[in-house]
Amino acid sequence: MCERPKMSDVAKGLGVTPENRSVRQKGGMTWVMPGIYLGNKQAAADVAHLEQSGVRAVVSVGAKPSMAFPCHYVPVQDNGSDSMLPFLDEACDFIHQHRKMGSVLVHCKGGINRSPCLLVAYLMKYEDLSLGEALSLVAAARPAAHCPSNFRKVREFMWGNR
Repeated sequence: MCERPKMSDVAKGLGVTPENRSVRQKGGMTWVMPGIYLGNKQAAADVAHLEQSGVRAVVSVGAKPSMAFPCHYVPVQDNGSDSMLPFLDEACDFIHQHRKMGSVLVHCKGGINRSPCLLVAYLMKYEDLSLGEALSLVAAARPAAHCPSNFRKVREFMWGNR
C-alpha cells in the first residue's frame, strides 16, 4: 500500500507558506495548487485577470456563472440547509477534466464556505488526500476558508471516512 505524503510536505512542495500566501491572493482569488484557484464572485467577474492567470474554466457554486469560460454551475445556496452531496461528483469531474486544459477557478459568493468545500471534495477524490489533509491544504492557501459542518459530509459521499 502506498503511503500518502504528509500535509506539510505537500504544502511545501506547492510553495504555500504564510510568507508568500499574500502573493498568491490577487483580485479575490487565491492560487491553491497547480491548475486550481479558489475565489469569490468578484474574481469570477474579472475576465481579464482570469485570462492572465491561465484560467480556462469556472465552477460557480450558488453564484451567477461566468459566461466567458466553460462553466459548471452548482445550485447550492449558503443558507445552511442545502446539501452539496448530489452535486459533488459531477462538479469534481468537471474540475478534473478542465484542469487538463488550464487552470480552473472554483468560486461562490465569498469564497469562504461552499467553494472551499467543493475543492476539499475534489482534493479527496482526485488527489487522494484525506479530509484533514484537504482541509489543511485549502486553509493554508486561503485562511478564511472553512467547511461548515453541514457541508463536511463530503467524506460520507463517495470517498469514505478516511
